[in-house]
Amino acid sequence: MTVEQRYIESILHVSLQVREGEALSINSGDRNMEFAQKIAEKAVEITKIPVKIVSIEEGVVKEVFTIDPVHNDRIAEDSANKILLYLSEPLDLTLLEDNTLKEISNNPPLLQGAGNLSPPQLDKPVAPFAIAPVPTLSWAKQLYKGHEEPLHSFWEFLSSFLPLGDSFMNEWVSVLRRQVAVVKAINALAPTHLVIEDEEHALSIAILPGSQARQPLHHLPPDRVFLPRISSRGISILTDPSRTEGSAAASRTFNLLGEKVEGFTLSFSEGAVETYQASAGKEALAEAMHIDEQAKYIGLCTLVEEVEDTPHTPSEIPPEFMESLSSFITLGSGESNHLTNLDLYESEEDLQEKTGMNISLLKADIPFGRKETIVDLIKHDGNRIPLMRKGKFVIHTEVV
Repeated sequence: MTVEQRYIESILHVSLQVREGEALSINSGDRNMEFAQKIAEKAVEITKIPVKIVSIEEGVVKEVFTIDPVHNDRIAEDSANKILLYLSEPLDLTLLEDNTLKEISNNPPLLQGAGNLSPPQLDKPVAPFAIAPVPTLSWAKQLYKGHEEPLHSFWEFLSSFLPLGDSFMNEWVSVLRRQVAVVKAINALAPTHLVIEDEEHALSIAILPGSQARQPLHHLPPDRVFLPRISSRGISILTDPSRTEGSAAASRTFNLLGEKVEGFTLSFSEGAVETYQASAGKEALAEAMHIDEQAKYIGLCTLVEEVEDTPHTPSEIPPEFMESLSSFITLGSGESNHLTNLDLYESEEDLQEKTGMNISLLKADIPFGRKETIVDLIKHDGNRIPLMRKGKFVIHTEVV
């Protein structure tokens, strides 16, 4: 089985966990259409009913194709159990070149095009859905200029942080169990703060009361589990935006409002960004932090076990895989799925007022993970519990 085939199997069996009788719809642009067909042909072997491929161009449905199973004697074409897969393409930041930073920050569709628009916080998933990036030759050529086999390098890069080896299904089970165990251990400790330190910086982040740390798996009642982003490897913690103190530095270049930000450092006082510096992209930072009142505050912290760079790691990490390779803090909105009883809130404003969760139009992920970074939990009694060392979780976990 090739790495591409294992990736397809992972999307169907790990991310979507496709079942017989479920109606799968795959949304894809033209560049990913061949890959969409490969997934659909594999999916009908599981669903035993037709799989739809929806061709999308600039957000508009262009055409709908149907892939039929070889044997379809007993199940009708449609199903009440629907699932959705979106095959994403790389962010094309050249589309923003004719817009000013202010135009991008004031226009939600442009902000989404830059990858910095926060999703709605009270919209509940009603069916399993997943987003999966697709390694294509054109994308590989952008990442691996001058490589003889850029697409091969791209697949090897994915294999460095996703379980795509010979025993990939067992590896996936191990990874997901490990994530569940870490989250269970964090929540059992009921910490009040998270502390991030390296040789030059220390950042204290308060954890939002009433919230729970989360792993990437999502649950739908009564028993449906799915992984919305196949490349997501992080444990996320919802933060109290009013109680961040100290400073931090970005560990990698990242994109913001269509600009590259390099050499970024920032400091906080009473929760808000107080000062910041950057060797490139400082204007984008200034604009982003004025999108709304909450854009200067941290909404979320996501902890990811570090992966060693390999000969196949591109010199510039694509934004689509940043959350797979580095821990990060999120300026702007948090994620409401760390809270319970979301039906009680009438609006996002009501949610923010009653829970203290940070809600903003902005979602800006700033990578901070380094091998030398120390991450600890602080309990209510002041005890400090080691959480990460040398880029790995060290917290004691129960056997799951």
